[in-house]
Amino acid sequence: MSSHGCLMNEFGFSDMIEVPDEGQSGGLVVLWDTNLVNVNNFVRRNNEIHALIEVPPILEYKLLTQRELTTAQKHAIMVAWHKPHKGSLNIDGAFRKRDNLAGLGGSFRDSNGQWIMGFQHHCLASSPLQAELEALKEGLYIAMTKGLTPLVIKTDSTKVVNAPAEVANNTT
Repeated sequence: MSSHGCLMNEFGFSDMIEVPDEGQSGGLVVLWDTNLVNVNNFVRRNNEIHALIEVPPILEYKLLTQRELTTAQKHAIMVAWHKPHKGSLNIDGAFRKRDNLAGLGGSFRDSNGQWIMGFQHHCLASSPLQAELEALKEGLYIAMTKGLTPLVIKTDSTKVVNAPAEVANNTT
């Protein structure tokens, strides 16, 4: 994919930062709605994007708790990539409720942080969590079939990270 502009429009975002495709990778993109968050001080280099993402506490609270809050202060969080000690799989999923469409993707890097390969596609899903889990499932399948293990799995979804512990707690 030479440009991710079609994803921005398809999923209703208003701005983006992208690293173009290289070889068989589909590139890398960060999409956002400028009415919800501010993205500043971004730098693109060598299949990396570094950015400062400002999320208003009211939105962060609502997203984490699904409750409303009346304060409108903002605080900044620093986003950066750090070299892993093992190979890594970085996954992400996006979900559009209107038509139950999920976009998912991931990238593999070696222990030196060099790009190995990436994947992206869309599928039907019933929730944002399912979109994230579909990305994880696809990434693990590729890792096993291509021999890309051991690896560290990275995701921005705390629900995906906590899911194994929740399943274990519910079965005892």
